[in-house]
Amino acid sequence: GAITVVRLSGLYHSIGQPGSAQIALYLLPAMRAPSMRSLALTLIALLCQLQHAAAVDGEQADRCRTLRSVKAVDELFGGRVGVRVLALVPDEGKAAAAFRAVAASFKYPAEFYLVDGPDLVGRAVDQAERLRLYAAAEAKAHGNAVLLLKPYDELVDVTTFTTSKKGRKKLSRWVEDTMLPLVVPYLPDYVDMIFGGPLKMHAILAVDPADPPAPPVRDAFYHAAQRHRGKVMHIVMFKAPDCVEI
Repeated sequence: GAITVVRLSGLYHSIGQPGSAQIALYLLPAMRAPSMRSLALTLIALLCQLQHAAAVDGEQADRCRTLRSVKAVDELFGGRVGVRVLALVPDEGKAAAAFRAVAASFKYPAEFYLVDGPDLVGRAVDQAERLRLYAAAEAKAHGNAVLLLKPYDELVDVTTFTTSKKGRKKLSRWVEDTMLPLVVPYLPDYVDMIFGGPLKMHAILAVDPADPPAPPVRDAFYHAAQRHRGKVMHIVMFKAPDCVEI
């Protein structure tokens, strides 16, 4: 009995350490007293919960980074490719935790950042205004603002989010919809986006490079992409020179 208690005490203090779950399962058969076995099972359950939480926290930390310098903020606005999502909220608190949860569960390629501190938030907002008029006004109008940067279309999009489960889900869907180009060319670099992305309904405009569509046709297709953003992916398919039909 005394040895078992000592082992349990050591197990309790080792929770979260590598191999502690295996140690707990190894000791369990040797604990004959029902009360001791019950205590061991409780500790094992607690251990599993803590290890799972630690794993989730690690994934979130890897997917979402905090910007702490003006240089780091400027680099994100400096002509980089890819989609960058910036939450203008403090590094600690419910808003940061909710944003990290969105980043950790997001299925598509995007970079997530927290912009911590009023000076850096002001810098990010000024940079957003440089790329798109009125972006700063949108970001300043509400709390928990999010900037989405992309090297095409609007360049900067702005939204806000709440920390509830519904709010996190809404933000994730907004990032999915907004990160996609309005019009996607049917090229090898975009095949994964077309067939593996969130939009399963496609509208296709077949284009002969030697005889491009008239401006009214091009504009109508682009405006349709704007109206149906987040619902239908609009794709331009280029006719190859040696193809009779697409």
